[in-house]
Amino acid sequence: MSETTTSNDRTAFATASAVVPVMVAGGCVGPFGRKSTQSLGMIARPVVRDAIASSGYDFDDIQAVFVGNAFGGALTGQESILGQVLMRDLPLNGVPVHTVKNACSSGSDAVHLAWSAIAHGQYDCVLVLGAEKLIHEDRRLPFTTLATATDHKPGSEGRSVFIDVNVKRAQDYMETFGATPRHFALCASKNRFHASLNEKA
Repeated sequence: MSETTTSNDRTAFATASAVVPVMVAGGCVGPFGRKSTQSLGMIARPVVRDAIASSGYDFDDIQAVFVGNAFGGALTGQESILGQVLMRDLPLNGVPVHTVKNACSSGSDAVHLAWSAIAHGQYDCVLVLGAEKLIHEDRRLPFTTLATATDHKPGSEGRSVFIDVNVKRAQDYMETFGATPRHFALCASKNRFHASLNEKA
């Protein structure tokens, strides 16, 4: 038995697949810092509460949560339900919590998946959180964990593999474009100046 697809079938599929407009209703950025005495959950939960308060929605309106976090599982030993742990003590009982891990793109991937879930009609209202903490009492562990975001082995003890990777990139850039160490210093100076204007940086 064979099946054929008619033009009416294709029209129905296109209509069913149409995306609906998606709106960002509110948000909050927590202050950056070392926060060695706070857990990742202690850092994340006030940000979630402030984001909900700014949105005009209530916790009861949230139908799903998307949490972007790359390294918390390895650093806390909680790989399986990290998103649920971060949402603990918040009134979000019974909603699915999706943890998204994709190195530095974890947060933006969480936003992308949340947008897609609303745009294609799976949910009407969702919460997205991006949270990360790389401070650990064992200073070697964050460097080892960071290395998992590359296809390189961990760097020398006491430093990130990204130092080695980016040194090579910088050298190649200097050879190709004639850049000097001063050009890199100017980038750092500009970024630090901009950060000085942001109380949360």
